[in-house]
Amino acid sequence: MLAYVAEQGPVSLKDLATSFGCSKATAMRSMRALEQRDWVTRRVADDAYVLASEAGRRLRQRAPGAALVGAASTELTNLAQRIPWPCDVAALLETAITVVDSNRSVVGWPYTKRVLGYQPHLVWSAMGRVALAFCDSAQRTAILETLLRTDDPRIRRELAPAQLLPSLQAIRRSGFARRDVRHPTLDAEAHEPLDAIAVPIMAGTRLLGCLNCVWQSNARENPRAIRSYINALAGAAERVAQRWHGP
Repeated sequence: MLAYVAEQGPVSLKDLATSFGCSKATAMRSMRALEQRDWVTRRVADDAYVLASEAGRRLRQRAPGAALVGAASTELTNLAQRIPWPCDVAALLETAITVVDSNRSVVGWPYTKRVLGYQPHLVWSAMGRVALAFCDSAQRTAILETLLRTDDPRIRRELAPAQLLPSLQAIRRSGFARRDVRHPTLDAEAHEPLDAIAVPIMAGTRLLGCLNCVWQSNARENPRAIRSYINALAGAAERVAQRWHGP
């Protein structure tokens, strides 16, 4: 089953039982043994099994972001106790930031399954801004080259050096980014204005991805509450980086 998860993951308990011709109870016992040995972990968003971070290092898994899922699962669960709004973890994959897990199901936020694989806007989202600010210069150049292919004058205006460079410097100084609330997100169907903050997950000088928190703007969160969210996310991001064992 470990090889199956490495090849096919993320996979559900039902998928495992069907593929191996066994009962869910049998599959559960096998996966529980693998969890106890730190070979697999369950994704917070949907309970699907993925390789744990250490297993990813050993097996050289091909699923991008899988090591980050294993490293972040405990922190996402803990954040649900500290922050009353949903938190997501995203991995930097080439020129995109991609959501790989979320605690939305834990805090009761809608659109839980749709968020997996979602790629936030690199210019307007909190996660995208963190990615641009903290990735290395080669990655930033590749991302900007991709973004500048657009004909959207709003994006080209945001990417003008006079506008972009001071913004990225401010994000690096503060250690977090906040989304541009003028533009829609995955959660636009909520019919409520949304705000978000994100912090980087760094392995030394390498950006692995980021953690974010989303809340309804009309909740009127005060600056002290927002600062507590930032501190909680930053601490969680440090612990995720410590647990990460990726390629």
